[in-house]
Amino acid sequence: MAAVVPWEVRFTLKPAGMFQGQQGGGPVVASKEVAIDDAKLAVNGDSLIVRFLWPAADDEAAEAKAMNLANRFCGALAVVTVEPVSWQINGYSRVVSGTVLSGASAVTRWSGLNYDLKRLPKDIDAAGLATSLNDQAIEVSCDYFLHAALLLDDGMRNVDPRSPSAQLLYADILLNFHKAVTTILGDKRVEKSDVVKKRYTALKIAEIPLLESDIKELAKLRNQSGVAHHSLDPAAARKARNGVDQAKQTARKVLWRYVGYRRDGGAAFKKPD
Repeated sequence: MAAVVPWEVRFTLKPAGMFQGQQGGGPVVASKEVAIDDAKLAVNGDSLIVRFLWPAADDEAAEAKAMNLANRFCGALAVVTVEPVSWQINGYSRVVSGTVLSGASAVTRWSGLNYDLKRLPKDIDAAGLATSLNDQAIEVSCDYFLHAALLLDDGMRNVDPRSPSAQLLYADILLNFHKAVTTILGDKRVEKSDVVKKRYTALKIAEIPLLESDIKELAKLRNQSGVAHHSLDPAAARKARNGVDQAKQTARKVLWRYVGYRRDGGAAFKKPD
């Protein structure tokens, strides 16, 4: 059997600019650690560090494990902070049995310039909780949420907001926030209504009338605003654009409602096919 040794994979965090509460280009956050699966994930200064035990010779699988944990955590953190957070990888190193080895690199940054760093320790705990639940519906919903948030942030930097491309981009953003919601709650158009009803009941959506109303409005926008199907009506595109911010908040609330339900012992929802 291959020898098992301590691995440490370190990802460098590179915010795009300064954050509220960050002093003179100082560290993003002091050391904060959460347990996920059989690993420890720490945010320390400008690094995201993943530590776990793994066979010494199995480099490729160990790197894949660390990347998977980091990406799951980053997706959850994006939902917690409601920012286009992508603390992914600008490059990383790993430490195996005391020896520092170089790693691959990938492009990323966190462009949450409106985010207050004082919230970060608490938000790291929340993201760690969501990731540690090992729930496929949470993971996929976070993926849709993060994709929509990045489209909103990066995409709108590169197009004139008055252009046809911008209108189509808003439709894409709205569609992905809608997918983040239906990954959790299901969709009556493609699933049995009793399955969807059971999920609403489990999450006690009816006890929050405003959230229930927002979910219905998001579904209406998805169906009528040139999102799911083509539209020749300019007004439809405007509806999509005007609904994006509320869709983002609705997706976050639904996802976090489900995280709380799972934290309290609720059974996992099957991910829609």
